[in-house]
Amino acid sequence: MRVFLAALVLIFSLQSWTKADDISDFEIDGMSVGDSALKYVSKETLSSNKRYMWDNKKYASYATDSKGNNIYDNWQIFWLDKDPNYIIQYISGFNYITNLEECNKLKKNIVSDIKKLIPDSKFKDFGKVPHPGDSSGQSFAYKVEFGLQDKSQIMVTCTVFSKKYKETWNLGNTLSVSAHSTKFSNFLNNEAYN
Repeated sequence: MRVFLAALVLIFSLQSWTKADDISDFEIDGMSVGDSALKYVSKETLSSNKRYMWDNKKYASYATDSKGNNIYDNWQIFWLDKDPNYIIQYISGFNYITNLEECNKLKKNIVSDIKKLIPDSKFKDFGKVPHPGDSSGQSFAYKVEFGLQDKSQIMVTCTVFSKKYKETWNLGNTLSVSAHSTKFSNFLNNEAYN
């Protein structure tokens, strides 16, 4: 029941996106791409808890449990590691799932609502793809992408991680909604996994 209620809240929260002109208008737990992470988390916390997903350490990340009455179980942000202002380049809100079939149903509903709210976006359904961060090829993402005019992106994804990947990154299987700046999208598409 909790997943169903969370999905309804996710879907209704998308209503605020109707007037969005660019990726900075999209909020996840009150945060947006382009905001300084320092508005939400202390510099000390970000510095002492940052992690790197890629060997080049270009982007640092921070993830935490959501507190209070937020829509998501957890959220994660990425910023350019050398950026003294900690400007958010990527943000994701996610909920843990136990059933892939139910996750895909919820994802379909969220995607339908986003299509109505930003009909001019470029939509792409990737279907089932290997998760690029797991070199074993045993983690999979079922993802869709909305490309905005400035080349930023919104993604909705059901992800099933391998046991080893879950242990390495302290993760569970998730339903996520994420927003990526143009800069971060370019990094993912051209540098991160090459």
